[in-house]
Amino acid sequence: MRVTALRVFSSIVLCECLVLLTVACGGGNSPPCTGCPPPEVNTFLVAVAEPSLQSSQLFVFPIDATTGALGSPSSIVGPEPPISSALVAGQDQATPFLYVMQLHPGQGLSSQVYGYAMDPKTGVLTEIASSPYNAPDAITLSGGAGLNSFFYVGSIAQFSEGIAPAVEAFCIGEDGSLSSSIPGSPFAAAPFSNEIAGAGPWLAAALPYLYATETENDTSGGIAAFSIDTNTGVLTPLPGSPFSVPVSAPGKIIYDPLGYVFVTLSTPPPNMQNYIAGYAINASTGALTPVPGSPFSVGSIAGLALDGSGKFLFTGVDQTQTIDEFQVDSANGTLTPLAGAKAPILGPFLVFGNNLYAPSVSTVTTAPPGGPAIAAFTIDENTGALTPVSGSPFSVAAPVLAMTAAETISH
Repeated sequence: MRVTALRVFSSIVLCECLVLLTVACGGGNSPPCTGCPPPEVNTFLVAVAEPSLQSSQLFVFPIDATTGALGSPSSIVGPEPPISSALVAGQDQATPFLYVMQLHPGQGLSSQVYGYAMDPKTGVLTEIASSPYNAPDAITLSGGAGLNSFFYVGSIAQFSEGIAPAVEAFCIGEDGSLSSSIPGSPFAAAPFSNEIAGAGPWLAAALPYLYATETENDTSGGIAAFSIDTNTGVLTPLPGSPFSVPVSAPGKIIYDPLGYVFVTLSTPPPNMQNYIAGYAINASTGALTPVPGSPFSVGSIAGLALDGSGKFLFTGVDQTQTIDEFQVDSANGTLTPLAGAKAPILGPFLVFGNNLYAPSVSTVTTAPPGGPAIAAFTIDENTGALTPVSGSPFSVAAPVLAMTAAETISH
């Protein structure tokens, strides 16, 4: 059965925090300890916030594993804005690394990725000594995907043939350092042109495949698909790539462990409409086939997230201050609308564990009136219903630009 086969060949949870095969780009795992006490498991939410147009701050909140509540955060100064996204990746859960991507660099500078090591017990971040890391061909950077010892970032890149959406590929060292030693990087994800058009690709990984949304101009695009060499990190375009999208240019993309990818679509102004398109992944070839009823109409899209089981998909509507929710049919990938929840959403959100976190402007007395906060909800594993976590929303000192999360293991 296709769904069962897909579960066997890939079990990535993209909340952005991925643990996969041991490959050649970095070190291996340490041998297990015999007779040692059980390891300590900790979970953290990382919020990239912008106190001003010239500065960012990285906040690390401990997550209560039982309730999903956020504790008091530690913080350090982050990269200079604008920032596109953040992602936790690493060799294994015991050595997580945070990578923060600048949307675009200052005049005359290369696009950069900033790297931080996370203390597995406290979550405290320390910038890696060799950070930041240049992506010299990149004009802009967007979303990333961490695959054990490899790190991929979507970009608009400058090639000798012209400008194109692309995927920048790096090796992750044992200390979290990035090196652009993967042959062929950057990998073009769309035809070359002579102008910059649209944002860079967002990525979704489903070993042994990587998918990148491509934007050729403001009204078209597709989904570029690659196979991943798990020994070298090299990407090879799949037969049939790029796969077409039914409505305008694609935006964010997410992998569903049930064997699907979902991508956001928007038609251009003035009659702007928003959709989510669903595709089934062929486990043998990586080819994408639209699911029945795709694309599905939605309100404005403030984020895109799935629960760990892949059964419930969430997106946000800024104008109506709601989180829209859909149930994913495991048999064919169709989306059925559910009740969702009211939330003062402001920006992208994520699902981690059994909880959904949404940056918001709080209007409740438990946070500064009108001040920035993070709303937290528990997801019912059977119905998908959202219930506010006690103490939510949780105050944060500045508006949140991006979020990611990590589970760490310390001995």
